Amino acid sequence: MTVSGLVATLYLKEELKLRYQSEYMFNTDATAKHLTRKDDADKLVIEIREKAGEEDLKAVKQILSDLFEKINLPEKEGELYKEVKKIFQEELSNLQGLEGRYQEETGYPGRPQIEAYRKFLKELTENPDSSTFFRAVASRRTEFEALHAEAEPVKSFFGAQAEIFKRLTRKHKDYCRNIQFLDGETKAAINEIDSILNMEKPYSQIRQLPILEKKIEVSIQEALSAQKREVRESLDTVLKELEKELSDEKFSDDFKETVLGLFNVIERTLKDAEDCALVQSQLSLINDLRVEAYKQIDLKRQTIREKPPKVPYGEGNDDPEKPDAEQEEKPALPPLPQRTTRVINKISFFKSRKMLESEADIEEYLTQLKEKMLTILMKENIRV
Repeated sequence: MTVSGLVATLYLKEELKLRYQSEYMFNTDATAKHLTRKDDADKLVIEIREKAGEEDLKAVKQILSDLFEKINLPEKEGELYKEVKKIFQEELSNLQGLEGRYQEETGYPGRPQIEAYRKFLKELTENPDSSTFFRAVASRRTEFEALHAEAEPVKSFFGAQAEIFKRLTRKHKDYCRNIQFLDGETKAAINEIDSILNMEKPYSQIRQLPILEKKIEVSIQEALSAQKREVRESLDTVLKELEKELSDEKFSDDFKETVLGLFNVIERTLKDAEDCALVQSQLSLINDLRVEAYKQIDLKRQTIREKPPKVPYGEGNDDPEKPDAEQEEKPALPPLPQRTTRVINKISFFKSRKMLESEADIEEYLTQLKEKMLTILMKENIRV
């Protein structure tokens, strides 16, 4: 306990450094535990602390004050080291989070600055020795301040500015698709948005984006209304034309509804469309649907002309309950052949059964009978 007490005293006076395995000890409770347990104490490595210079400590405190607005920092080197490491770790975690934002929108500005600053901080915080850490921070103060200054506007960007930037990046594509319908002033506004979105450091210009956005939206709505009026006039003209064609009583209401229903897709598009180019494309679609409608009308007329006339009930309709249009046309059957019946009454055809005494007599009799029958049939012109 005497040795442990001496080591603890020198440790608290920051004359020694204690390292357990690969970790330097900065927590007082953990240090006391390792010093009082024999198994742990044998694994402690005692090093003479090379104290950080006053100039290094002063430079580190100044960095924390200027860059992170931290004041009332601990005086002891060990406690100061823990506080500085904590601040740097928080900054490093924030930078890693910002790097993840570039996955959702690759066009966000400032990625090189965030990456460079993160790598710098990571390298500093990996140093486990306090005196070496303070010396490294102090010696790279100028680099630290430059990287921090470069990253600050990027960090500020990831707030309201990022949402504006993302929204206008999406809308810019729609603006370009409708640019042919817009006036010169609106086209200039679209080009200005494109210029801002492609700047390496657009942070000071992002506030102009909502103003330009509003101006372009108003212009597009005006052009969209004009396009919809043109398409509506064309659609109404075609529908009136078709209604006149379908006014014939031969066309059923269902057929009329089917033909006119072809243009329902135009109605839905005009109602929901927010894109001038999409609305303009409906003009060619109206023409295509008009051609299709007339094809259906012509086909229906031809079907009506070829339909057989109705036959009164009981005349030519096999099934009175079945409409004539559904009666299948039956092929005409050929006339049945007329059969000629002849009565053969020649007594010589027949012999008494008693005269046929043997099988040979029967066979001879049948042969003679066949010959006589064939001769008679041929004389009477009867087909065999």
